[in-house]
Amino acid sequence: MSSRLLSAKIIEQHPVKRDLTGLTDEGEKFSLVYRLKRHAQSRRLTLRLLDDEVVVTAPVWAPLTTIDRFVFDQWEWLQNKKKTISDASPFPLSFPFRGGRVRIELNATAAAWRQLSETLWVLRVPVSESACPKVIRQEVGTLLRLEARRVLGERFEQIQKKVSQKATCWRLSSARGRWGSCNPRLKSINLAWRLVGCSDEVIDYVIAHELAHLREANHSENFWREVEKIDPLYREHERRIKQIRSEMFPGL
Repeated sequence: MSSRLLSAKIIEQHPVKRDLTGLTDEGEKFSLVYRLKRHAQSRRLTLRLLDDEVVVTAPVWAPLTTIDRFVFDQWEWLQNKKKTISDASPFPLSFPFRGGRVRIELNATAAAWRQLSETLWVLRVPVSESACPKVIRQEVGTLLRLEARRVLGERFEQIQKKVSQKATCWRLSSARGRWGSCNPRLKSINLAWRLVGCSDEVIDYVIAHELAHLREANHSENFWREVEKIDPLYREHERRIKQIRSEMFPGL
């Protein structure tokens, strides 16, 4: 695998959990978390996927750098394994959406969205409930991405009105490891489609964060001042998004 390991850190001590950050061939960052178990009887490294958790068993003498590299090198296998398990599993019929939930209704004659309340939507999908999970997953994923493009596009235009330094374009991303990214040189911004599962306030914060990078390509005090100009409550919104998992759309 030609992806690069960028960093590794401990996120829990008991049991030990480590978070690896990598870079794909396409330049997208991703995160890989694993739980480490050491055994005196172990003679080699082993890796298992248990209930969507990566568990590594290692000899007591194995260096962390060696274990990290071993796990990182299994990233493609883990992605394929998770997809295989997901394809064979029943498809969920409810997902987070704009701070609330969207309920999936199958057997529709045509694709349609309906908002029932401030926090509840219905997505009608023209696929039979007897179809295989993979077909349902593909159709639901396509419709969610289309709606994400519309919602994020509207939010982006609203937030960009507040800044003088404009982006030339924005693109919808399938990234899992980051909610957004900015290329100051090209003045372009990427937004992960899964961001549509967050509330509008959190969506707006991510957009503000990336727009601020057009002026400050770092996370200095000047950068955060730029963010605050756009989103005075950015500290609260940043705290909230750190509590949200990017895997809010399992299997998609």
